Amino acid sequence: MEELFDKMIKRYSETEEFLIWTDNVNNGLEKVEEILIKKYFTNKKGKILDIGCGGGREAIALYKMGYTNIIGIDFVKKIIKKARENARNYGTDIIFKVGNAVDLKFQENEFDYIVMFKQCYGHIPKRINRLKALKEAKRVLKDNGFIILTTSWMNSRFVYRFYFFFMNIVRRFYNPFNLESNDAFIFRTGGKYNFLKSFKKRAVFHWHNPEEIIEDAREVGLEVLKMEIGYRIASQNKKEFKNKMLYCVLRRENNEIQK
Repeated sequence: MEELFDKMIKRYSETEEFLIWTDNVNNGLEKVEEILIKKYFTNKKGKILDIGCGGGREAIALYKMGYTNIIGIDFVKKIIKKARENARNYGTDIIFKVGNAVDLKFQENEFDYIVMFKQCYGHIPKRINRLKALKEAKRVLKDNGFIILTTSWMNSRFVYRFYFFFMNIVRRFYNPFNLESNDAFIFRTGGKYNFLKSFKKRAVFHWHNPEEIIEDAREVGLEVLKMEIGYRIASQNKKEFKNKMLYCVLRRENNEIQK
């Protein structure tokens, strides 16, 4: 498992990717993110965990909205160092720590809300590890707490749908890199394609369909409240209409109710 995460850490330590995810603080929340936050994160005094925080785009935007009890984690030390710098520059007291979603160093029932924005969930290699991440999120979440996560939708384009349909069949007979269904090697660095790097050195990203996330959530005992494509939540302008990410809202139900 460590080797799989090391590849992802190395990828996001590269200058091009590092700059994309640390110099975007001024972008603030996307419209869809803001809509979901306002609807489900109703207690501004609640404690928020931002998993895969990057340079602090989401955390700092949440702070500006009045949520001041925020902790952000990311597994890339270089990114956390930049996030702390950004937090100081914006006059916030947000806490940023190095951490891994599959092994959260927090107490049970510590957080009211958790966010895993952009493609954080899909960047966790192997389904067994994604399930660990959801179990950990559930563990540190309070009863009736909410998780908002987003990930890439495998059907967002015809070419993706065709690629995964074809490759999933091929992998039944030939799978030298032990990839799972809907896995794909990452070919872009800093938004530009790089075909020269060896496959053995490439990080792997998982593309989801809604049924997968629903199954993952139910397996760890989280309730799925909402599952929707981005542009269906916020399609007021052309930019948002192009948003074909999957947005999912999960809830940890009250233990007494579950019994």
